[in-house]
Amino acid sequence: MDIPALTGSDSGFDYYWLPRLSTEDKLRAFCDSLHQRFRDNADEVEAHEQWLVRTYSAVKYLLAATAMLSAAKYTRLKGVRIVQPYLQYYALFNTSRALILLIPEQTWKDGALLDGITHAKAPKIVEDLLRHVSPGFARDFRAGYDRALALREYFSYKFPAEGLDGELNDKQCTIEDTIRVCSGVAEVAQMASECLAKVFAGRSCPSPLAEEPLRRFFEYSVRSVSLVSDDEDYYRLGRIVRKAPRVCSLIEMATEGMVEDFFGAWDDPNATEPDAYSLKIEDWTLIFPFP
Repeated sequence: MDIPALTGSDSGFDYYWLPRLSTEDKLRAFCDSLHQRFRDNADEVEAHEQWLVRTYSAVKYLLAATAMLSAAKYTRLKGVRIVQPYLQYYALFNTSRALILLIPEQTWKDGALLDGITHAKAPKIVEDLLRHVSPGFARDFRAGYDRALALREYFSYKFPAEGLDGELNDKQCTIEDTIRVCSGVAEVAQMASECLAKVFAGRSCPSPLAEEPLRRFFEYSVRSVSLVSDDEDYYRLGRIVRKAPRVCSLIEMATEGMVEDFFGAWDDPNATEPDAYSLKIEDWTLIFPFP
């Protein structure tokens, strides 16, 4: 199946799940619809800057989901069961957020979209979109998501004394199942980003880029912490603005340096035990073929 021919943008991405989950006719209809919907959005004020931030943020959500699943594998190996429901659920949640950022109907609202994807909204939005790709996979996604969310809530609010034994043992998804679902959702996000790149390919890049939406690259506000600036994100923004300020697909946005720095930030330099956690290179591609 020639998916780049459907998206109109050849990023070199090697699709594994989509040819197995869907048909060429379904994917063509999905891509044709996305092209038109992105065109309707592309003429909005600061659309270029908005989509730069959205694709960059989507890549980071996939990186975060990968780090969580790698940690889940490690905790299983070490028998640290208490964190596994959280890690698996938030891997699904972050992968879902990555896809939602690539849906044109999810409006930017001056950046409020980045903070407005709730635990209740995410599965509904993603399930609705996945039905257009594969109804069967949409059902698998929702079933896995609901089970992961239920387990996270059991161990956030109820804390049954049996832990993950008893009835809950049959309700949890395996890490491998979570990886599979996240991988499928990530491929749909990549395909959507290729459709986005196709629409913006023939458009000139504004010069200079509007500053305010780009601040969403590196400034964060979360409840009691009014504002946090991330130096690494600021550095990445500078590189993008100087070298390649075009709207591109997720795999093209994810440079080797970005991936190495993100994963490297989660290794503790003060850990001295020989079996201390480290995000292994072979785990970098658990759900997405990061370079």
